[in-house]
Amino acid sequence: MVPMVRIYIKRDNVIAERLNAGLVLTRLGTDRLLILNGTAQAIWDQIDGCNSIDTVISRLADQFRQSPEVILKDVTAFIEQLLARDLIIEMPL
Repeated sequence: MVPMVRIYIKRDNVIAERLNAGLVLTRLGTDRLLILNGTAQAIWDQIDGCNSIDTVISRLADQFRQSPEVILKDVTAFIEQLLARDLIIEMPL
């Protein structure tokens, strides 16, 4: 589980390109692509090195008019996926 007080930042070597199908992420030096749906794209846009996971969940709950509990599942699963693919890093507290 991703701790709610953690803050993450996108790696410098990650390229994000907006296409008709959504946002496509790739890390330089790899041939792996990650295509983001609308929810994942909204989460990605909030990862800026300033927003805690709590803040991201609160903002997205307001944006999508969902309870924070519903948003929590999507955010934590996506953050774990991004960490596993080495697309983001945790900021030191």
